[in-house]
Amino acid sequence: MAKLQQTISLPNKIKVGSVDISVQLIDGLVDISEDEGSYDGSKQTIILDKNIVERQNSYSLLLVLHELDHVIFDQHLLKAAEEEIIVNAFSHSTVQILRDNPDLKKWMDACLK
Repeated sequence: MAKLQQTISLPNKIKVGSVDISVQLIDGLVDISEDEGSYDGSKQTIILDKNIVERQNSYSLLLVLHELDHVIFDQHLLKAAEEEIIVNAFSHSTVQILRDNPDLKKWMDACLK
């Protein structure tokens, strides 16, 4: 009997620091806005192209991490920061995101298979 491949969905909320970021998938976002994803800090929302995310591959993961990096950049007010401060903020935040979001980590693992 063939084993069914289980699809692991990207969570619709990701905890980043002290804030829950809402994740919305939009079908055909690239066609609508010419963007694969975006982060709206005023709404604490990441919007992603549904088709890219559902491919569940390394590019899907790259897109999600890219938008999470925008969240980190925004939360830590890094616009005028020096390199070491920026790198430190990203490394600490990334580890915290992975610790706080086990379902996101499962999705990430599936993207890398």
